[in-house]
Amino acid sequence: MKWLPKDLDQFNRKGIPPLKIEEQLARFESGFQHTNVIRPAIPGDGIIRLSSQDQEKYKQRFEEQGKSVNMMRFIPASGAATRMFKELFNAREQLSGNHPYELSEEAQRFFDRLENFPFYRYLAEVMEKNGTPLKKERNKKACLSILEFVLDEKGLNYGQKPKGQILFHHYPDGNRTAFEEHLVESTGYARQENELVFNHFTVSPQHRSGFEQILSAVKEKLEKQYGVLYHTSFSVQKSSTDTIAVDPDHKPFRLDDGSILFRPGGHGALIENLNDLDTNLVFIKNIDNVAPDYLKKDTVNWKKILGGILLSLLGRIYGFQQMLEQNPLSDIDLKQMIDFARKELCVYINQEVKGVEELREMFFRPVRVCGMVRNEGESGGGPFWVRDNDGKVSLQIVESAQIDMNDPEKYEIVSGSTHFNPVDIVCSVRDFAGRKYDLRDFVNHDSGFISQKSFGGRDLKALELPGLWNGAMAGWITLFVEVPPSTFTPVKTVNDLLRKEHQPEV
Repeated sequence: MKWLPKDLDQFNRKGIPPLKIEEQLARFESGFQHTNVIRPAIPGDGIIRLSSQDQEKYKQRFEEQGKSVNMMRFIPASGAATRMFKELFNAREQLSGNHPYELSEEAQRFFDRLENFPFYRYLAEVMEKNGTPLKKERNKKACLSILEFVLDEKGLNYGQKPKGQILFHHYPDGNRTAFEEHLVESTGYARQENELVFNHFTVSPQHRSGFEQILSAVKEKLEKQYGVLYHTSFSVQKSSTDTIAVDPDHKPFRLDDGSILFRPGGHGALIENLNDLDTNLVFIKNIDNVAPDYLKKDTVNWKKILGGILLSLLGRIYGFQQMLEQNPLSDIDLKQMIDFARKELCVYINQEVKGVEELREMFFRPVRVCGMVRNEGESGGGPFWVRDNDGKVSLQIVESAQIDMNDPEKYEIVSGSTHFNPVDIVCSVRDFAGRKYDLRDFVNHDSGFISQKSFGGRDLKALELPGLWNGAMAGWITLFVEVPPSTFTPVKTVNDLLRKEHQPEV
């Protein structure tokens, strides 16, 4: 395509080479293949189920060795919580009209239990200051006023804030946001020598100052309370990972001023942020999955267990990596490696493998241990055995959007899935010699997808990069471990804060 000078200038300012733009445009034409799932990963076939003795063994290993390992927590916290408050936005639209209204069941539940939300007291205070006292009655006018003060800038502004800045839990000495809860959780398992705790949050540029303000307000108090020193860093999604939008004819989508519309490439773009971290081990967890203090014990214990499994694996993997640096290898070495890769790492491998380079490619990869929760109706990607275009089979986390659900065979495979991905991951990103992997080398670029969107009332198509724990980690050594549902307490909608696991201890 012939680009205008101002197009090339726009590409340059975003740090995106024109060749990459051309590749993205070609993707809209060719599309993406569906992921070839061949069977679900289940306990005994891809998912490890630990005995109580093994749980204790791995927990103890982490407690003995973890503090001496350079580790960090990585929490994606970008984006406004618009979807969290979708029902409230809809309710406000209904209440704003002159026609008779009927609130949805979820919206009615919000008003009925308003006093049970952790932000209730702060909502009442801000309404009082603005001369609109929060009263018991819930007529149309009162409900509309409440929604305005919850969602808009004159009140809590929750309609524009990210989830991390929303109050999640009740405490006698001051309620906590999801961001604060992650700081507290990290003290349970991510302490290093000298009681240092490293947390990294990916945030939107417009929200960064808000996180920094919360950190400044609570850091000293929490450090004193938990006997730690926080090292908390932030990063934003790089503009160089944005993707070009196109119109229905696959032509670049141009704005009124003639510039081209680019959109964030999804959380898969955060592989760049993860790649920039200077650490050995990384715990990954979503910002909205956090429990109050009285329920944190299971989370902390299982984080230690997953960390212990990873440390145990690394001991063996590093040993084999050292062997592979000391050629030539004996037949015994080869057999040990092949047996270990197949039985312990769930790696597809041909018994005829003899080449050192093939073995190096197998063992010199980042490693991740992923907690998997039994599926009890929650939405989210799941663990599957997947066959790639080269015929290799591996364990992968796959989203339903990546699977051809119109294919009866694939539908049956998905129906047989027993677990889903709660984003509970611990990773190793260096080899035995401390050399850091370039995580971008392990992305499956064929695992993105195209979504239908709109802008200014006009239809467009958007390119979603391979998801962070899906295609962006497709080339990693992967293990799945069953973890209890008590470790998964997500908040997808505002009414999830009314679930018993987010309410005060009775």
